[in-house]
Amino acid sequence: MTQYRQFTAGCHAPTCLRILALVLIAAPLAHTSFADHLERPFDAMEVFHCVFDTEWDNNFDDWPDRWIRRSGPGYPHYVNIRIRDNDQPQSTTGRSLEIDLDGASASISSPPIRATARFIYQLVARLRIRALQHSDVAVSIDFFDIAGKLLQTEKQPLQSHADGWHTVTLNSIDPLNKSIDRAVIRLDVERVGRGDLHGKVWLDEVWLGRLPRITVTSNSPHNVYQTEADVVVRCELSGIREQTPEVRFQLLDAAGKQLQDASLHHDGQLIEEESTTASGIVDGIGTAPKGYAGSIEWRPSILQEGFYRVVVTMLSSDSSNLQTDTMRTLDRRVIWLAVVSPLTMPPNGDFGWTLPATDHPLSFEQLASLLPQVGINWVKVPAWYDAADSQRGDEIIRFVELLGTSNIEVVGVIDQPPADTDIARRLGAQASIADLLSIDQAHWLPVLDPAMARLSMRLRYWQLGGDRDASLVGFPHLVKRISELRARLFRFGQQVKLGLVWAWDGEHPPPSDASWDFEQLTPDPSLSIDQFERFVSRPRTGTMRRWITIEPPPSALNSAQAESSDLTSRANEFVRKLIAAKQYGADAIFISQPFHNERGLMREDGTPAELLLPWRTTAAMLSGASYIGAVQLPGGSENRNYLRPDGQVVMVVWNNQPTRETLFLGNHVKQLDIWGGEKKLVSIDHEQSIEVGPTPTFILGLSEPIVRWRMAVSFENNRVESIFAKSHPNELHFQNFFSQGVGGTVSIVAELPADALAASTELQPDSHVHKPDRWTIELPGSTFALGANDSARLPFEVRLKNATFGEQPIRIEFMVDSDEKYRFSVYRTMWVGAGDVTIDFKSHIDQDGTLVVEQYMTNTSELPVDFKCYLYANGHRRQRAQVYRLGATAHRTVYRYPRGTELIGKELMFEAEEIGGERVLKYRFLASDQPPTMEPAPTHENAAPSEQQTNPPASPNRWSST
Repeated sequence: MTQYRQFTAGCHAPTCLRILALVLIAAPLAHTSFADHLERPFDAMEVFHCVFDTEWDNNFDDWPDRWIRRSGPGYPHYVNIRIRDNDQPQSTTGRSLEIDLDGASASISSPPIRATARFIYQLVARLRIRALQHSDVAVSIDFFDIAGKLLQTEKQPLQSHADGWHTVTLNSIDPLNKSIDRAVIRLDVERVGRGDLHGKVWLDEVWLGRLPRITVTSNSPHNVYQTEADVVVRCELSGIREQTPEVRFQLLDAAGKQLQDASLHHDGQLIEEESTTASGIVDGIGTAPKGYAGSIEWRPSILQEGFYRVVVTMLSSDSSNLQTDTMRTLDRRVIWLAVVSPLTMPPNGDFGWTLPATDHPLSFEQLASLLPQVGINWVKVPAWYDAADSQRGDEIIRFVELLGTSNIEVVGVIDQPPADTDIARRLGAQASIADLLSIDQAHWLPVLDPAMARLSMRLRYWQLGGDRDASLVGFPHLVKRISELRARLFRFGQQVKLGLVWAWDGEHPPPSDASWDFEQLTPDPSLSIDQFERFVSRPRTGTMRRWITIEPPPSALNSAQAESSDLTSRANEFVRKLIAAKQYGADAIFISQPFHNERGLMREDGTPAELLLPWRTTAAMLSGASYIGAVQLPGGSENRNYLRPDGQVVMVVWNNQPTRETLFLGNHVKQLDIWGGEKKLVSIDHEQSIEVGPTPTFILGLSEPIVRWRMAVSFENNRVESIFAKSHPNELHFQNFFSQGVGGTVSIVAELPADALAASTELQPDSHVHKPDRWTIELPGSTFALGANDSARLPFEVRLKNATFGEQPIRIEFMVDSDEKYRFSVYRTMWVGAGDVTIDFKSHIDQDGTLVVEQYMTNTSELPVDFKCYLYANGHRRQRAQVYRLGATAHRTVYRYPRGTELIGKELMFEAEEIGGERVLKYRFLASDQPPTMEPAPTHENAAPSEQQTNPPASPNRWSST
């Protein structure tokens, strides 16, 4: 208040002095204001501009009129501050306000400037510095009300201390309080350590401009809606120069695709500049043109649930070019919103959030309406509040009661003491829970007791320390100390669960006699999916429950296309980690910073972020569910199956390559993407066909008996020796998981997939080979009758007619008569080949365009074997080679094909017949152009013509019959 009143004491120079100053200026300096060339928004209007010329020194005392300097301890009067001539060519007018520090600090302030919360402001200051090593420089703007009370400060430090000129800019300064009436610009040079004895700072020019304010809001405090038609977007404009500017609305989906747009014209009302009793001492009044203000609303047509962005752009006609219809973008705002279907979470779920220390950005009341909509069963709340603030205790209790009606369990967190207490000042703001427990309980328990007395009867779960505070690991006599603390905190006999944060890396396992009930683990958020899965799959120590914190991957991209790609990648990683935590039995899964612009599910302004819906969908599908296993799908897609508390089975499925999985899943299934949108399933005969890609998708409503049946099917022997015209006995095992007796039939089919079958028919150089693979499988007992939970073992025989070496797909068809008739397939693989022979293939194009194919064979059996080898390529003659006395050392054979580039990407067929034996090995692979790696030669080589020897390289085409 005192500082503000000083501003009113500025004097006005007599008119005669002003005239004399003009006469005395014989030749004005040829300098141009940097504000004239400042890159500023089109609609920015100047409200204050000081260049320290003679207009700012009417009494010629070398001090700018109505500016003041700070005095007092640390700001001595011997610091010389005055307007000096400046011969620097970069100077605006040739004069600057010079500060000769002399090892001390200095602070100067402008006259009060008319300001209002109806505008946005931009501040630019031009400085020159010299010999600054131990001083910090910053430019600030303070906002006051009409009574002189400081309401807001915005500050920008000087980033570099290099000698020379610097421009300090504060963009988009937003006055937040409607009572704001004045602004004051400050330059602070603060001494650090010993200060700068010879340091100097010159303030050359100060410019403040105002810009129109555009505020975009919705009719929801958190922008999460359950009804599409309820969404209303409101755009408020203030300070615009044009009365009817165009406002453009765009609705975009999560991938950035525009779904709808609309252009409306705003009908503004003239803003009246109110005069005040202090108007005589405030700069900027009457210097800026009048502006217009008003609001406009838009209701987007949203057709389904999902995450959306609304982009609001304010446009104005460009009056600088009257011959064109050019429109300028004055401002642009984006708000995020989510439309979700009603959600019922199970009473005992396992997904939760850790709330910030204060009920910001959303109040407890707003959180109570939001949390039940976004897949929450657990909430952590900082519970240590100041005993003098009894209202805070009432608010937490009311919050707990409201969440209890939605089956949300509240965990009280004992972390930092209240800020205004002696124990908080003693420990400091960065104190850990270990620092607290290291102090005698008599110093801090009396501060905690009032909160515990009110809350411990209402909260069943308590956590010591924040989610990232693992400082109790290695704490001396921890088990005893926690036991004593439990007895003191919960001395009224409450049935509570106490937990603490533990190191997640596994290097320090908790003691086997731990006296706490759960451990909170917070892994490194940069862990890859594979690393995270290894972490969550670690065995537990003792009987403690395991809670895991997962941080959503951050976003750091800007372009629309990059944002879409980045969002997909982030969502995939995030959901995969949630799935893994559920698979390996995490008892609770928390988001530690739900309100965070980079890693949150909500933004810091309380609106939804991109990953809120993937979180919500995963929580809605898997909360309270137990993992029951994975099934083998015909397309090889990864999947995880969970049994939900409502008795439904949900499958989460994904594949690195887009594919389509077709099989019978159940009579009442539906597919949902991670955004919560339902995808239409295609029915083919009695089966469902689902599109699968890298992004996980959820299939809800699978038949539990059929899922478990599929997982239980197995063969007695998963290997068939590659010997044709010989019977290979085997046995099929399966179990009835229906709750009643069943009967039915089963058949086993083994053949190449359609794509491999088509490829095999292309290889026709010799008619006696390359026929489609065919097996004969004889299953004498193809019918069965099983009671509930009964198992069956059916013998069968396999005869190979023309089978490819390696892993081959098998389909087992079941017809089951239970409460209904079911027909479904089970997919398995069987290895065809000898158990002691391995082969590697590698190919490359030589300098003359020849395709060079290298074959490496090894034999791990005790007896050496001989093979006749044949290699087939479409359009080329069959090539032959022979492998003699094959043993454990790799044997290399080289084949050459002229015009080899024609074969790149084409399939080649290899066949090896055992000499003196019954085995025939067949293998298909694609020709590629991979340059060879020079390494020591193997023991054996067979090449025509001879080829330089190399060791067998690592190759994805390698197969083994072990």
